[in-house]
Amino acid sequence: MNFLAHIALSGADPEIAIGNFIADSILPKERKLLSKEMQRGIALHHLIDEFTDSHKNFKNTVQLLRPSLKKYAPVAADVFYDHFLAKNFQKYFAHQSLKEFTKDFYSSIEHHLNELPGKGRELATYILQYDWLNMYATTDGLHTILCQMSKRTRFESNLDKAIVQLKDHYEEINQDFQQLFPELIQHCKNFLRN
Repeated sequence: MNFLAHIALSGADPEIAIGNFIADSILPKERKLLSKEMQRGIALHHLIDEFTDSHKNFKNTVQLLRPSLKKYAPVAADVFYDHFLAKNFQKYFAHQSLKEFTKDFYSSIEHHLNELPGKGRELATYILQYDWLNMYATTDGLHTILCQMSKRTRFESNLDKAIVQLKDHYEEINQDFQQLFPELIQHCKNFLRN
């Protein structure tokens, strides 16, 4: 799962959502600078990654993408899953449209921006500037995201060409996502209840 899923799976607490969103950009020593809720969001982020990476449907999607995307296949799969979430957002989160959800999250990020250390603040500024959460909904927006990601990889990733793989395997990847995501929602709800 990429940014949209991580944020959406965070429940109603905006600080948990922010921690979940910035988890990969925060150094371990910086975590103690964050609120308890943001730290909980980081823990939720890792739980989501572990669940997704070990799920048979995610593994199937990765195998579809591996011939052309090699080690970047899981990265593309994460982004593609956010596309299917964006396309079906109200199916899973009926109380809010994607646009409303995004607006609320961006407002939370702006409110807490000064509390975020280094790379977390950079990432937050970047997502506000480029509006990635709404871009996931269209293949054109997705292509733009993948091209931006491709520019930041150390090695040749082919992420800038990954949209072709999505189009070639659209229904199969969609089915993998639709089977995995309800299980992941429940897994996150269980975590947030404890």
